[in-house]
Amino acid sequence: MTLEQRLVSAYLERHPLEAARAMEGLPMRELAEVLADAGGDAAPALRFMAPGPLAAALSTLDAGTAGRLLSAMPLDGRISVLPLIKPEFRNALLGTLDQEEASLLSRLLSYPEQSAATLAELDTFRVTSDTPAADALERSRRTEVPVRYYIYVIDRDRRLVGVVSLKQLMRAPPNASISELMHRHPAHVAATDTPAEVAANQHWRHFPMLPVVDADGRLVGVILYETIQRLREEGAYEPGWSDTRETLIALSEVYWLGLSTILGSPPERRHER
Repeated sequence: MTLEQRLVSAYLERHPLEAARAMEGLPMRELAEVLADAGGDAAPALRFMAPGPLAAALSTLDAGTAGRLLSAMPLDGRISVLPLIKPEFRNALLGTLDQEEASLLSRLLSYPEQSAATLAELDTFRVTSDTPAADALERSRRTEVPVRYYIYVIDRDRRLVGVVSLKQLMRAPPNASISELMHRHPAHVAATDTPAEVAANQHWRHFPMLPVVDADGRLVGVILYETIQRLREEGAYEPGWSDTRETLIALSEVYWLGLSTILGSPPERRHER
């Protein structure tokens, strides 16, 4: 590696936001060259780049190089970039990824633009039911994925099978398994639900976040109530009176749930046995 390449790599790692803004100002071909040269070192900056310039630059690279850069991005970032790439090259990129990952991305791309799946945070911390509680707690502390209130439990086919609260996990005996702690059949929303349907979901009365599952019960991501509230404030949809009434009730309850969290008592309610 040349001195120039080492300097670029160090800058990308230590100042990812500034690097992302600088790269967005480059001509497309120069941006593509910088990304190709940086490879995996570009990962910290990729999460901050605007989808448009990044998609244009990736489209000028060969599928292998672009696929490696795509793999270095968080899942939310990939979903933002892929729809902006022409279908033929997009399929070539998906072909460079792990089969399970490519299948997940293909499913996500198939959902309508305004649906629960596209509103969800896709990078969600999750564990399998046979994970020891001590291991799950340690992983939750080390992960870069946000961990809020609950940890969702999946089986080997990514189907949502349970949920355990962080409070439960911290109190659990180290040799306990997640399957002993988890609440089965957790509340959730369907990936195809519209924003109005998500907002009207009765489970907002009890939880500040809900998992999103597809038609086969596989975990897609999570939606925060903050997201639904923001959409309403922006006028992204117009719920009917019954939806509004339910949402206002939910807002008041979520407010008290949030207040109890600030005071040191995470919202557990029905999820904690």
